[in-house]
Amino acid sequence: MERMIVSNQVLRNAAAASSQALVSGLLLFCLYKYLLATIGVEKVGIWSTVLATTTMTRLTELGLTGSVVKFVAKYRAYGDQPAVVSVVETAIISIGLGIGLAGLLLLPVISYALKHVMDLSAYAVAAGLLPYAILSLWMNSVCGVVQGALDGCQRADKRSLVTLFSNFAFVAAVPVLVPKHGLLGLAYAQIGQGIIVLVVTWYQLRKHVIGLRFLRLRWSGLRFREMFRYGLAFQASTLAQLAFDPVTKALLSKFGGLTSVGYYEMASRMVTQVRALIVSANQVVVPLMAEMKESAPEQIHRVYLNNYRAMVLLCILGAGALIALAPMISILWIGKISTEFVTSVFLLTIGWTINTLTVPAFFANQGLGNLGINTVSSFGIAMLNVVLGVALGWLFAGTGVVLGWALALAIGSAAIPVEFHRQQGLSLRLLIPLESRHVLVVTFITVALCLMVYVVSGTYGHPVAGALVMLLIFPLGVCIPIWNHPLRNATVAKWTRTR
Repeated sequence: MERMIVSNQVLRNAAAASSQALVSGLLLFCLYKYLLATIGVEKVGIWSTVLATTTMTRLTELGLTGSVVKFVAKYRAYGDQPAVVSVVETAIISIGLGIGLAGLLLLPVISYALKHVMDLSAYAVAAGLLPYAILSLWMNSVCGVVQGALDGCQRADKRSLVTLFSNFAFVAAVPVLVPKHGLLGLAYAQIGQGIIVLVVTWYQLRKHVIGLRFLRLRWSGLRFREMFRYGLAFQASTLAQLAFDPVTKALLSKFGGLTSVGYYEMASRMVTQVRALIVSANQVVVPLMAEMKESAPEQIHRVYLNNYRAMVLLCILGAGALIALAPMISILWIGKISTEFVTSVFLLTIGWTINTLTVPAFFANQGLGNLGINTVSSFGIAMLNVVLGVALGWLFAGTGVVLGWALALAIGSAAIPVEFHRQQGLSLRLLIPLESRHVLVVTFITVALCLMVYVVSGTYGHPVAGALVMLLIFPLGVCIPIWNHPLRNATVAKWTRTR
């Protein structure tokens, strides 16, 4: 009975996370459409670049945010409630002080860096935004601890609801604040969103972690050392990941200009939001694996393989749909087919799809405490991004920078599932599940046809017609193999039984 309760809660968590990602994606679409119409794509690029550079202050998190999920789940499995409280409070104090001090110390350094990738007029705007961006980042980091604790309590469903509510509040505040304050209004709205998330998530967390104190937090050296040892490898991986976005946007500003950054930001947000529909549901695997390592290690292979099989199918469909829809989304979002936007979507879709296929192994490694390959992969991606971004940016301007990032992401990610299968004694043939191979072939052919239509329609001056044809080709091409897929049949059968 207990296992059934846990299983049902995991399903609720995954469903809530995916629903939150879907609705947040729609809100994001509305937000950027409004910002393009009011402040323009260049200012969107300025805001995006400022946020990306301030993320470097998160180096002082020491991997504690990721540690919270694991150790809250671990001590809950042991029934040690005081230890759970100590983990949460110690992480809040450590991250709050660390990020705060880092923000103050790095403010002039970040300002100096921005001065060298922007022209003077753009830098003047960016410099005024920096303090607010750092404050917003500080709040998000503290919120991350509280949200991670909810995940460790197997209540990611509540975290998703809070996040969704705060996103609605943020999008509603932007039209009120931006016309009056410009980009500063965007900063004010984001800080307000952070306050909402912190207060409401803390209230929810106290229902599951009895004994938490808001004004009387206590720091534990024992818990800090425990989380720090685990978090070292986690932080090393985070360190590399923090360089991804700032480096890419700095290179784009250098080789392509702030307009390219703005279109890249929109393309990246769209692709990663679709990815979040899949990945957010998979995050529930981290606390689940942490519990299973202690109580049911024999179930690890079954849970991982079932998760991975579903991931492959979803990635194939998601990637194909993104490529087929990109021109039409450009028309609806930007008001025209922007070559920079559509090309960025195509390239980022390929890179992030390969990266997303590694997610089941990546999260399983986190839950099991095997972080070595995650760290190596992250550093590989970071180094390749710099080398390929500079080389291809010099050759092909902004498009080359995006291509370099996509290649770095795809190449650097591939080692994670290969190493996980080796460590767990699983065959590498399982990386391409037998039941999904025909779907992969059909989707590849369908996407190739869509790209041909895009090129031909653009060449002959009928891009809108081409976008409409692409919308028809993709669903018609993949409907039969998806309908006959064993996972679809199994899902329908399970749903029918529950009814």
